[in-house]
Amino acid sequence: MLLLQNNYKLNRFKRFSMFFSWRCLSYKVLAVLVRCSAGVSLPQCPPCKAFTPQLIDFYTKLLEEGKQLEIIFSSSDRSLDSFDQYFSQMPWLAFPYADPRIKELSSLYSVEGIPTLIVVDEAGKLITKDGRPYVNEDSDGEDFPWYPAPVMELTGAAASKLNGDVCVVLFTEGSDEDETLAIDLLGETAEQHFMKGDEQSLFFFYALDDEFCDTVREFAQLGEKFPQLLIVDIPEETMYKCAETALTPDVVQKFVDSYEAGSLHGQPIGQ
Repeated sequence: MLLLQNNYKLNRFKRFSMFFSWRCLSYKVLAVLVRCSAGVSLPQCPPCKAFTPQLIDFYTKLLEEGKQLEIIFSSSDRSLDSFDQYFSQMPWLAFPYADPRIKELSSLYSVEGIPTLIVVDEAGKLITKDGRPYVNEDSDGEDFPWYPAPVMELTGAAASKLNGDVCVVLFTEGSDEDETLAIDLLGETAEQHFMKGDEQSLFFFYALDDEFCDTVREFAQLGEKFPQLLIVDIPEETMYKCAETALTPDVVQKFVDSYEAGSLHGQPIGQ
């Protein structure tokens, strides 16, 4: 058993221990705030300085509402003084300075950006690695803890998924009716892929009237034609456009099936 104790705030939290898998944790949701050292001390890290006050407000609000949430700070600061200086502002727990589990966590979840907020459930199962943008977008925690769904709205919180995976995106004009239509069109095919769990390789989104959607449209040079159904593969810098203008669930299914069969002709993104 690996123990986790908060040696810095024992006066504010009960002494506790847990397995590294978090299976013994009594909280329903655990968020791990990860900061990997990049040659900059935490107090001087602009993204950390901007995000931490937002996260403190979010954390405080959810606790006041009676939601079962705990946050553990996981930092690779290069000095104990730097760690103590930054952690002194935080109302939650932390792995002790230089704890070996810090590197294990960063490796396990392939942490790159800082800070990263990883959210897991009471069994230690990953809910999302994109807690940071979700805190920015959902500051009241209405959708917390942000469980993934077969079809999701394309917002800034989806940026890491869009940048790292192959995504099916339906671009719309952004009305309430468009949201309902998009879910109806994508739902059946998306559900099939969602059921693959960890083996899922295609992720489904609909784009409404969001600034991030505008950025993606401009990046892909899509213009203002709606609706548009695309498969976007940013890692390979390739996108695939559905030629059909009258979209139906069957059209979506055939488009995705053709992609998986390798029979679609892709084009470089932005051309």
